[in-house]
Amino acid sequence: MEGGDQACVDPNKAVDALGDWACECVAPGVGRQVGGAAMCAFDECNVMEHAAVCASAGQVCRDPGQSADETGDWECVCLDGAGARQGAPAACELDECAPGNDGYVVCASEEQDCADSNTAVQSKKDWECVCPGGGGRARGAPAVCDVDECADAATAKICTDAGQTCIDLDKSPGAPRTWQCQCTSPATGYAVGAPAACLVDECITSAAADACAAASPPQQCQDPDQDAAGNWVCVCPRGATGADGQQAAAVCTFGETDECGSDAFRAVCAAEGQDCVDPNPDVGGDWVCACRPPAKGASKTQAPASCVLNECTGACPTCENDVCMMHEQACEDPSESSSDVGDWMCVCAAPAEGSKTGGPAECTVDECIAAARVCASQGQTCFDPDQSRDGTFTCQCVPPAVGSAVRQPAECAVDECQDPERGGVCRAAGQACVDPTGGSDDWMCTCVGADGQTVTEVMGAAACEAGEWCNTHGATCTAKGQQCIPTDGGASGACRCLPPQVGADAPGTAAACTLDECTAPCETCAGTTCSAADQECSDPNHAPDALSDWTCACATGAARQGAPASCATNECVAEGARCRVEEQACVDPDGTVTGDWYCECPAPKTGKAVAGVAECELDECVVAGGVCSSHAQTCVDPDKKADNDWTCLCVAPARGKATGGAAECSYDDDDECGDEGVRKQCADLGQACVDPSGAAGDWTCLCVPPQAGPAGAQGRASCTLDECRAVCATCAHRTGQPGNVCDLAGQRCVDPSTDPAVKADWMCQCASPKVGTALGAPAACGQDECDVAANRAVCEAQVDKQGQATQVCLDPDASAEGDWACQCVAPYAGAPAQKAAAKCTIDECVADGGAAACAAEGQACTDPAQAAASRGDWFCVCSYTQQTQVGAPVSGCRPMAGACAGQPHETCRAAGQTCVEKREGTAWACACLAPSAGEAIGAAAACELNECAAQCPTCAQQGASHTCADAGQACEDPDTTQLGDWACVCASGDARATAAAAACTVDECADSAVDGACTAAGQTCQDPSHMETGDWTCVCAPPLSGAAVRGP
Repeated sequence: MEGGDQACVDPNKAVDALGDWACECVAPGVGRQVGGAAMCAFDECNVMEHAAVCASAGQVCRDPGQSADETGDWECVCLDGAGARQGAPAACELDECAPGNDGYVVCASEEQDCADSNTAVQSKKDWECVCPGGGGRARGAPAVCDVDECADAATAKICTDAGQTCIDLDKSPGAPRTWQCQCTSPATGYAVGAPAACLVDECITSAAADACAAASPPQQCQDPDQDAAGNWVCVCPRGATGADGQQAAAVCTFGETDECGSDAFRAVCAAEGQDCVDPNPDVGGDWVCACRPPAKGASKTQAPASCVLNECTGACPTCENDVCMMHEQACEDPSESSSDVGDWMCVCAAPAEGSKTGGPAECTVDECIAAARVCASQGQTCFDPDQSRDGTFTCQCVPPAVGSAVRQPAECAVDECQDPERGGVCRAAGQACVDPTGGSDDWMCTCVGADGQTVTEVMGAAACEAGEWCNTHGATCTAKGQQCIPTDGGASGACRCLPPQVGADAPGTAAACTLDECTAPCETCAGTTCSAADQECSDPNHAPDALSDWTCACATGAARQGAPASCATNECVAEGARCRVEEQACVDPDGTVTGDWYCECPAPKTGKAVAGVAECELDECVVAGGVCSSHAQTCVDPDKKADNDWTCLCVAPARGKATGGAAECSYDDDDECGDEGVRKQCADLGQACVDPSGAAGDWTCLCVPPQAGPAGAQGRASCTLDECRAVCATCAHRTGQPGNVCDLAGQRCVDPSTDPAVKADWMCQCASPKVGTALGAPAACGQDECDVAANRAVCEAQVDKQGQATQVCLDPDASAEGDWACQCVAPYAGAPAQKAAAKCTIDECVADGGAAACAAEGQACTDPAQAAASRGDWFCVCSYTQQTQVGAPVSGCRPMAGACAGQPHETCRAAGQTCVEKREGTAWACACLAPSAGEAIGAAAACELNECAAQCPTCAQQGASHTCADAGQACEDPDTTQLGDWACVCASGDARATAAAAACTVDECADSAVDGACTAAGQTCQDPSHMETGDWTCVCAPPLSGAAVRGP
């Protein structure tokens, strides 16, 4: 029949009940029509097998056409609607760069392209902004794009009109006017912001050097004026005389009796890079080899000297000459032999790593060393994808959460169904859990009722009428963590796998479910862990109870369980020696690719060659150019294969140059910068003067890097120095260091004044919600723990007898937790105590002036107990009578008379004792001062002091506190004639400590009550530490096993 198979039914067959017959759709069709054909509807998603296919992939089933004639069009639909597939699970994708999504909006706002490398639904917040032309990219944020000033046609034309090439050496957006005009080979030279004055060294580009070297004796070629042609000369060696040879060998002569005129003698010294010197030409056989400065060492007769040259501190063509210092690196010379030249190296300053022989090192630093706490503060991990650049560290959510962010904590998305508490609500009810967005509080439980309809409930178990079979036998499914699906109107049922497990429904029994942890979303699953590392994930066992056994595998075959594998196979291990022989570095850029290793010249030299040794060049202006730029001049290196030939050139159209230093500049008559007054106007501002045309009144002042800004017409250029964006010695990103120190700390850099005259005023500010600011360094962010009243009260509760506070609360690092301490305040002293009151003491003889008060009367001061609670107990002691007076000198203290007068008194006082008369004034004795005891007739006494019983500065007793007694230990003083030798002794006698409480051991099992508790149960008592109390255990006797703390 039309609209599907139907049956005719007559609900009332009585003769008088006519016209009530109806057509009724046959299942699975639904519909009924009295007295005619019904219009049957058929939702194919009510077919158990169809719904199970979609549910197994965590998707929902949808039937767009539910007419009984429209079958086979059911489809699985992604939860976010981004994908559907007819008759099978959909390939769900989430392109975060699609119009309207976060990536598109953020990148488009900066006119940048958006790229989402992984469009899997669970791979969120991995989009990147990419600069037009590829000059920079950033994950989860707008990129910092390169700006090539030579791309501007007007700028490039300035160079090309002069037959030169335009090059922009620093394309970062914070470095304007860094473009240069560079001369074409064989000429050398470049100028910033103007055509270069090109130089040609004829000693390099012609056969001139060979002509000089072939002369007798061998001579050196020099080109004194590289602006002009045909002026090279040959220069005589040291010790010889003769005029320079103009474009020819010079005529060089030695004195007739000068022994160094001998080629053989000169060769002995020259072979070691030394000079031959004849100190007295009238004496034969006295020629010596002398060290050639800056090498040092004693000359040696008729033999090479032993010369020492520290290339890090000397000045020579091969010496470091502050190259490392200019890049804020350390210089090391592994061999100071004058014959071992060119072996000095620059070493990166910690935490950066790297070193290079003969120039600045290429430093790399894992920003996560310094910035890990930025990510860890939100429970995230830190990784640095590009350690050669700063500002690339990335915070990544910990699986199963997904998300990452550059230079800040990420916003993590989590499938709430993977939370045991939330997902457990559904599983306990035998229902499926679905999280449609990855957001919060939108998870839902779903189930299928006896009527075949799917029921959902947000954040709770759904209410389904399970039917007779599921009510009776549902435990068969739920015991396996499966869902009971009613069939035949509830009369029968089947077990269905719950996501993320998959498998066919099983009528009347548990289903055979599987779990592929590489593709499914779950708490123990791989998620994007492997794919983010461009590795393959494999799960060897799909049994639902075989969890966390997935592995990531590299293309090379290396694999690791539960984490990305280490894929790199560094070809430099085998090939690196070929590079090191030439003092070059071996680099393998991609450990997963073979044949891509290369030799690279040590910085600042340039050049590299794949699978071979590189041909190196060195533009010395890279390291020495600052000398020229500080005089508003440009630097050129005429021969990048020669050392120490860099030259400063005056800015065109000015003329002048100097090798190895700043030049003296000359100007054309019509160049306004030739006027010293005009030039001085710019120089006084630290700027360069340039007259671009020679026309009157158009001279300008230009900013000198790292300053930047537009030129000033006939006056000051508008120069600024943003120390948060520039790279300089006073900047947040210091020259030669790995990056901006604020960025590395996850903080914001602020330069309150960009006036070039105001330097080193930048500061780091803590990221909200933490607070804190620091000048010139990362700020200490967080809360001062001493602001917590309970912490402060611990310290402020400690007062002396006068009610004066003895301690204050201090938090040394507001960014750290649990480091607050109580610290004694003057005049009290003592070590700080972390999270507790400190033990503060005071010597009142010093702090309260007791010593001065007593000394004024010739008396000694004693403070018997220096605890804060004992303040006010100091006293003066009369050395003549042994009398004491608390808080004041003893009155009537006078020198001894009678038998103690004179030498007897001096004898006793020299021993720190007092003289007393004996035998009715006919004899004298020296008596010890309290608390010591002892007396001797006619001589100094042998004093004794039991430091365990007395109270004194070295005694165990200090005020009301006794070191040993307070620890429940005995005190022993083995020699009462010595101070500081008392000891605390444990009751067991197994430990003692001099002048301190002992670390006693106690076997709690020795207590009969404790041991009896175990033996009564037929068990053995054990005390594992003997140091702590309450840790004794009862242990079962073999072959039984088991243990319980503080009981059987």
